[in-house]
Amino acid sequence: MNTKENAVTDISLKEIFAVILRGGKQIILFAMIFAVLFGAFGAMEYYTSDESVQAEYQIALEEYKMEKERLQSAVERAERDAANQKDYNENSQLMKLDPYNKITTTMVFAISGIDLEEIADPFQITQLPISDVTTRIQAQYLALWNGLNLEKLLADTGYSGVADKYLREVIALNPSDGGVLTLIVAGNDAADCEQIVGKLYDALLVSSETVAKASYDHTFTLLSNAITTSCIDLKLEQAQLENANKQEKYNVSLEEAEKALQECKAPTYGKSASGIVVNVIVGAVIGVLVTVLFLVCAHIIRGKVSGAKQLTARYGLIHFGSLAKKIGFWERLGYAMMGEKLWKDEAQAQAYIRESCQNHLPEGAAVAVVSSLDTVDEAIKARMVELLSARGHKVSFVTDVAHNPDALAAIAQSSGVVLAERVFVSANAEVKDLLKTVHEFNKPVYGFLLV
Repeated sequence: MNTKENAVTDISLKEIFAVILRGGKQIILFAMIFAVLFGAFGAMEYYTSDESVQAEYQIALEEYKMEKERLQSAVERAERDAANQKDYNENSQLMKLDPYNKITTTMVFAISGIDLEEIADPFQITQLPISDVTTRIQAQYLALWNGLNLEKLLADTGYSGVADKYLREVIALNPSDGGVLTLIVAGNDAADCEQIVGKLYDALLVSSETVAKASYDHTFTLLSNAITTSCIDLKLEQAQLENANKQEKYNVSLEEAEKALQECKAPTYGKSASGIVVNVIVGAVIGVLVTVLFLVCAHIIRGKVSGAKQLTARYGLIHFGSLAKKIGFWERLGYAMMGEKLWKDEAQAQAYIRESCQNHLPEGAAVAVVSSLDTVDEAIKARMVELLSARGHKVSFVTDVAHNPDALAAIAQSSGVVLAERVFVSANAEVKDLLKTVHEFNKPVYGFLLV
């Protein structure tokens, strides 16, 4: 027996692509139909959406106003932060100190010389403690210190022209228990620091008369004169780095806020035809997908013969050839995908069939050309019979074997059969049944023709 059924009957990916390529015309046609339908729907929506467009525009306009206001506030805040940080980094005396050689001058003095008889209660009702008196005087000096114009006072020193708020970063008057006050000045030059401490101490001495009038007579006792030291202040270095990084951070924030404000565009009122274009594109894509899905599913469900190579691989049949015929571009691509042999020249096609007959048909054999197809064009049938009869073979051509009694008689009277099937028309199931019928008659299958 010359037929065998391949164990692998699954449809390959190559076969699916061939089906899609052969259906190129249908795919394009339905893509255009769906594109027109979806485009028409989009156009109808475009011309009947005045009220909805107006409502959408108002909503978009309100959202734009709110967003623009928010972005403007963000820009103003970023500008303020960046400007303040830049001003601080350029003018702050802390930013100018050398953290690895920080100069500090300290002067410590105490409130003294208070007349105890002056603070005694003349009626002997209460006796005010001396510690309360010194604390009160000390508080008044601190209040005066907070109101002191340091910028004016130090105009002729190394800190000339420095604003009061920046001077107070490096100059301080710190209170301690027992009426002790400590003046501290930090800088990069020891002589400047000592000069500034002296001027500040003199200013406090001048203020002592005013404080005495508001409290009690007193004097200052200098506990330590101006003592100057240098140190490494890693915390100062960290603070300087953090402030430098803040400047970069604020600059980036400002750039981002300005960019966002520039990109915030007001909505435009009016209807856009872009929706129609989108609908056309979507329709075309859906048309392609639906057609491809239909073609593939139909091919799988119907189980059509996809080519000569499939018949050879699945049933072990020899391909005798086919007549030359004109086929379209998409059909040719489908054949090329499957690697099928096509004959453009009729003489070459006939020569191939004659050679196949010579190689595979016994001499003088009675050959029945049988087909599962309902009908085959009479001209094609006549041409096939003529070619197969060239070496004296007796040839008959019958179709619709499953329902044609003459076909069974032709098989019974023949020496063997040659199948005649058509790609993407003949069904594999019918071909299988046809082969089964031939085998029941115990007749050999010489090969197959594609018609």
